[in-house]
Amino acid sequence: MNNTRLSYSQVSSYTTCGQMYYNHYRLGYREKWIRSSLIFGSAIDQALNELLGSKDLDKAKQVFEKNWNFSFINKKYTSLKGNPDILFSSKDLDTDLHPLSPEEEAWIAEFEEHKAAKPWAEIDTEKRVKYNSFMWDSLKAKALIILRDYHAKILPQFIAVTGIQHQSTLTNPAGDSVVQYLDFIATLQDGSVVLMDNKTTSSMHYYTDDSPGTSPQLLSYYYVNKEAFGLSAVGYVVILKNILKNKTKVCAACGLDGTESRAKTCDKEVVKLVTKRGKEVEGKERCGGEWSVTIHPEAAIKIIVNPVQEKAQDLVLSALDEANNGIKSEVWYKNLSICKNIYGSPCKFYNLCWKGDDSDLVKQEESV
Repeated sequence: MNNTRLSYSQVSSYTTCGQMYYNHYRLGYREKWIRSSLIFGSAIDQALNELLGSKDLDKAKQVFEKNWNFSFINKKYTSLKGNPDILFSSKDLDTDLHPLSPEEEAWIAEFEEHKAAKPWAEIDTEKRVKYNSFMWDSLKAKALIILRDYHAKILPQFIAVTGIQHQSTLTNPAGDSVVQYLDFIATLQDGSVVLMDNKTTSSMHYYTDDSPGTSPQLLSYYYVNKEAFGLSAVGYVVILKNILKNKTKVCAACGLDGTESRAKTCDKEVVKLVTKRGKEVEGKERCGGEWSVTIHPEAAIKIIVNPVQEKAQDLVLSALDEANNGIKSEVWYKNLSICKNIYGSPCKFYNLCWKGDDSDLVKQEESV
């Protein structure tokens, strides 16, 4: 039996579901529509690699824009803005960061109804292009804030950064290997040397205080590289994709700070002359002035660091060996418990496995 040479993505796919691995890597199936989160995450990662290496914010922004303008979709290098083959989430749009006219907002609201009611392929291409252009612009605005605040808030916490995208290989006694690429290694202010991974997420709840220490990926990378880099822990830099607004409201008429008010117009009581029984007397009325709203956008970013437990490390290495043996033996087990929920969404192969329907997929040449 030949030795295997796998990427960690392949191992992760197999440990999630053997059939999912088989569909992707042996049959060559890919989603017909690529999700915006994958492309956005890749563009951010490339920009952060530049930022970590050069500390140059302008260069990092340029790298992001290059990768956000053009990327590979199913092996085809293509323009991304307005690309109808990308599936954006409605949460990608932020009209505070990328303001729209009332007519544009009304158009998007109507489009969202169509999007929820019918398959993406059945929606008019021109409408998909228009909708995706709005989403593309909004995510670009978010990315530039993320890079700015990563530069301002995270980089100062690192004394040194090394090992950016360092390649290493985990090899078992039989000669099977898993090729790994580290995100980066940071020396923190307390002198600890930590294997770090950047994570862009739609919710901070996905990453708990023990997430790095229970990450199979980080633990396997740590095992291979701990002596070479003098590692003492593993960690995540978790980046919330949705930007904090930090809105302030001031009454344009009286100057009241209404940031905490829920009223649609200024609710300050002011003394005014009112007419009662034919006479002008002093009375109290609501100001009713329009709020002048200002936003102070900020990226929510946090660092989580965990020590590595030997028991956890052994567990991960054992799981990697089992996955490798399963792939070599061509055992394609089916994990039916995750068919309808992988990271909050159905498996991309749900229709293929349950209905024999591959109309939402494209097939490429065998990858393995």
